[in-house]
Amino acid sequence: MNVYVCMCVCVCVCMCVCMCVCVCVCVYVYVMNLFTQITLLSLAFK
Repeated sequence: MNVYVCMCVCVCVCMCVCMCVCVCVCVYVYVMNLFTQITLLSLAFK
Protein backbone atom coordinates (compact mmCIF):
# COMPACT_ATOMS: atom_id res chain seq x y z
CA MET A 1 0.00 0.00 0.00
CA ASN A 2 1.36 3.39 -0.99
CA VAL A 3 0.56 6.79 0.45
CA TYR A 4 0.85 10.07 -1.39
CA VAL A 5 2.58 12.63 0.81
CA CYS A 6 3.11 16.29 0.02
CA MET A 7 5.45 18.56 1.93
CA CYS A 8 5.84 22.30 1.47
CA VAL A 9 8.78 24.50 2.36
CA CYS A 10 8.45 28.28 2.41
CA VAL A 11 11.29 30.78 2.31
CA CYS A 12 10.72 34.45 3.06
CA VAL A 13 13.04 37.36 2.28
CA CYS A 14 12.36 40.71 3.92
CA MET A 15 13.83 44.03 2.80
CA CYS A 16 11.43 46.93 2.35
CA VAL A 17 8.71 44.34 1.92
CA CYS A 18 8.51 40.61 2.55
CA MET A 19 8.30 38.14 -0.27
CA CYS A 20 7.70 34.45 0.31
CA VAL A 21 8.27 31.59 -2.06
CA CYS A 22 6.85 28.16 -1.32
CA VAL A 23 7.93 24.92 -2.92
CA CYS A 24 5.94 21.73 -2.55
CA VAL A 25 7.23 18.23 -3.17
CA CYS A 26 5.00 15.21 -3.37
CA VAL A 27 6.27 11.66 -3.01
CA TYR A 28 4.93 8.16 -2.62
CA VAL A 29 5.99 6.34 0.51
CA TYR A 30 5.23 2.88 1.81
CA VAL A 31 3.09 2.84 4.94
CA MET A 32 5.50 0.49 6.70
CA ASN A 33 8.42 2.81 5.91
CA LEU A 34 6.59 6.04 6.75
CA PHE A 35 8.17 6.39 10.20
CA THR A 36 11.63 5.83 8.76
CA GLN A 37 11.05 8.46 6.07
CA ILE A 38 9.89 11.01 8.65
CA THR A 39 12.88 10.26 10.89
CA LEU A 40 15.34 10.69 8.01
CA LEU A 41 13.71 13.96 6.98
CA SER A 42 13.79 15.24 10.56
CA LEU A 43 17.50 14.46 10.83
CA ALA A 44 18.18 16.06 7.45
CA PHE A 45 16.66 19.38 8.47
CA LYS A 46 18.38 19.63 11.85
